Amino acid sequence: MSSIEKKPVFRDLTAEDPEPEVTEIESLCMNCHANGVTRLLLTRIPHYKNVVIMSFSCEHCGYENNEIQPGGAFAELGVRWKLQVENPIDLNRQVVKSDYTSVKIPEVDFEIPVQSQKGGS
Repeated sequence: MSSIEKKPVFRDLTAEDPEPEVTEIESLCMNCHANGVTRLLLTRIPHYKNVVIMSFSCEHCGYENNEIQPGGAFAELGVRWKLQVENPIDLNRQVVKSDYTSVKIPEVDFEIPVQSQKGGS
């Protein structure tokens, strides 16, 4: 009887993982209509969610496209986060946002509207 190690579908992406599980699929190039290759990586972004990272390349015409898509269901109503900034160090943050997220900092008249930045490429 052999034991097979079950790995989660969405794995944490770490520098210690020498061979992340990438799936390659032959797919149609929307530029020249020849066959190219799409590479898919299913991974988990800590404190965010599961995502599918996709990379397409066509060896015939050189066209490339990269994008990231959610790997799970969206919350119906979304989430609101508030941060009280008391010191400059409080602004030392990295934010991963979807296309449907807005970011507002009224105190400095700063806003990133919904669908104003595309994730990927």
